[in-house]
Amino acid sequence: MLFAARLIPKKRPLMVVESFAKLNTDDTLQLVMLGDGPLRKDVENRCDDLGISKQVKFEGFVAPDLVQKWMSIADVFVQPSWETWGVAPIEAAACGCRVIVSNEIGCYADVFKDSSEHRVLTQVNIATLAGAMEELLEYANAALLDHSV
Repeated sequence: MLFAARLIPKKRPLMVVESFAKLNTDDTLQLVMLGDGPLRKDVENRCDDLGISKQVKFEGFVAPDLVQKWMSIADVFVQPSWETWGVAPIEAAACGCRVIVSNEIGCYADVFKDSSEHRVLTQVNIATLAGAMEELLEYANAALLDHSV
């Protein structure tokens, strides 16, 4: 799972790690956090509190070409932010990632509204985000099994 954004309130990085913790029952799942910002220490501390520090990798600021490499290997890209547009979710989808966005990000209606491989959250909270994460991970795992036969 991948999150790539500044670690600021409108990007909701704390919600991302709290949602990830809800579905992370073993060490097989990983969340990569690309980006830096004033909430980084809070997010790292929350990971410690939730017992998921070993599954969450903080990469800090990453050059755009490397962000796209991360997007191309991730199963799910998560950005439950509120903002006018949002380029990162579009780039993630172009790299083949399944994407979770909120309906509070401007690009959702044009790019993700009618897609079965992506999720648009109309109620943005920990439970709905965790549910979307779990659903898309199951979808990704099923797709892998279909291709391995």
